[in-house]
Amino acid sequence: MDTSERDNLTRLFVDFGSMPQENVTFQPLFDQALAAQQLKNWDESLKLYTEILDKGQSDLSSQQAATVYHNLSAIYYQKNDTLMSFTYAKKSLALDPNNKIFKATYEAALKKFDVPRIPSQISVEQKTEKVVSIFSFDIWALLSLIVFFVFCRQIFEFLLIRKKNIVESLNVKTYIWKPLASVLVLFIMLISTTISYKTMQKTEAILLGTKNAIQTAPGENKTVIFEAPQGLLVEVIKAEGSYLQIKYPGAFSGWLEAKNLEVFKWPTKRPE
Repeated sequence: MDTSERDNLTRLFVDFGSMPQENVTFQPLFDQALAAQQLKNWDESLKLYTEILDKGQSDLSSQQAATVYHNLSAIYYQKNDTLMSFTYAKKSLALDPNNKIFKATYEAALKKFDVPRIPSQISVEQKTEKVVSIFSFDIWALLSLIVFFVFCRQIFEFLLIRKKNIVESLNVKTYIWKPLASVLVLFIMLISTTISYKTMQKTEAILLGTKNAIQTAPGENKTVIFEAPQGLLVEVIKAEGSYLQIKYPGAFSGWLEAKNLEVFKWPTKRPE
């Protein structure tokens, strides 16, 4: 990365602005953290941002938390900590996926961080999810709604034509292909929308521990089935005490202490 590009990234990351105003409780602390960040006092700003997160677990809005995570990512980016820069960039984007600045930060962090992968068997379900992921859930839902209205119109037209043909003693079979085609397309749209919704509800996390011993069950002294690398992206299935059940599709499924990973965003209903 040349000097001009790094300078542009620095301006993008640091001069972000004030915390959104839904809740001003932590505004003074945020201003201090931002000021320290602009002065490139990385350690002080990290401390203050972390304090905001620790104190505001239930008070910060999603946008406020996303802003703090974004700035944490910016600091770690400057400190060349690629793992934490990527982690916090992904957390901010998970909380506010339509924010262009967060997207730019995430893309910059992703270029520097090599996300580890392990050999796995790709199932039909995963292939289908990958195809469906070309559109968001909102788009699939909108397409399904449009196709549904088209289907209703085709049925209405078919019934009118059928009634007319009965009266005129004509063959109605030549007109049945349109509603049948609409049914097929509607079925595909509904399946795609359902898959997209289920994918959206999945909880993703990144492994931060240097040694991540995946166990057969939660608790101490359980059988280890896999040693997962740091930085691996996994899916969270459920929580039990201080352990989370995680899986890497096509490779392993087991339990790991929650302190060894960072969850990007819990769904509306957190796993129990």
